[in-house]
Amino acid sequence: MKIFRTHCSLCVKAICTTLLSFLGFESSSEMRVMYGTPLRDFEIKGAVSVADSNEPVKNAQIKAKYDNEANQTVISIARTDSTGNFTLSGKAASSRLQIICTPADSILQPDTLSIPIQKSPNGYRGSAKKNIKFTLNRKK
Repeated sequence: MKIFRTHCSLCVKAICTTLLSFLGFESSSEMRVMYGTPLRDFEIKGAVSVADSNEPVKNAQIKAKYDNEANQTVISIARTDSTGNFTLSGKAASSRLQIICTPADSILQPDTLSIPIQKSPNGYRGSAKKNIKFTLNRKK
């Protein structure tokens, strides 16, 4: 009886190994099969300036977050340079991002923009390359 169980066990292992190897060959074909949440690449470049004087805002913090109430995960953070320019890049699992500009100078009001990330033609992955501009108002 023990020999029969051992023989059956070896047969099941051989069948499972064969099936798994076929799955591996299938997923390495030209058509990519992806599982899980699709990630979208993004690259957002922009500038930050003061509304009334048009001067650049230095050292402002720019954050990319998911644009929904349930998930407030910060995906990417950047700072503006001396000319007020910044670049954010990364991968997101959402179709919209919330871009938040928080100036280092407390006399300026923070601002927020919502950016869509388009799906690719195959409907799975997508990307966004956007140029945006923040124009911050002074606090009253």
